[in-house]
Amino acid sequence: MKDISRERTFHLISEINEQVLAGFADWLRDCYCNDRVSPVKLIISSTGGLSGVSTAMRELVRSVYPVPMYSIAVGYVASAAVPVFLSGTTRYITEKTELMVHSVARRIEQGRAVPLTEYARMTERMTGHQQEYGTYLVERCNGKLPVALLETWLKDERYISATEALQYGFAHHMLM
Repeated sequence: MKDISRERTFHLISEINEQVLAGFADWLRDCYCNDRVSPVKLIISSTGGLSGVSTAMRELVRSVYPVPMYSIAVGYVASAAVPVFLSGTTRYITEKTELMVHSVARRIEQGRAVPLTEYARMTERMTGHQQEYGTYLVERCNGKLPVALLETWLKDERYISATEALQYGFAHHMLM
């Protein structure tokens, strides 16, 4: 992996939320405006977070500020953080890192009554998000992750070792 300057490296070592998105967008815009050809580096260790923010982050990389990106998974990369990791054009994983994927979920405020119509709309949206999430994972794994296997994994939480991440196309290289 090419040595990349500190200015072109972003450390995502937290939950994925709107504040992280704002910092990431500013950083990526600056990198893109200064040099659209040289790669940037994303170092990620995250328990996940908001799926909409995750989608925004990967769309920034793919469509808004498309620069080559090395993404490096360190420690634990879970849930909404996995698609952000997969947005890298070249992906690295450390030997002891685990990825975790699961079915799409939504937090509901404790004690809040949810009318049936609202529940139905939430279920419909979540089903769409689940399909889009699965499609993105399969697409980014370049045919190494069978759809049927992913569907089985998404029925529960599935922890993926670094070796499995290489086998199924989540990562391209392992860092020892």
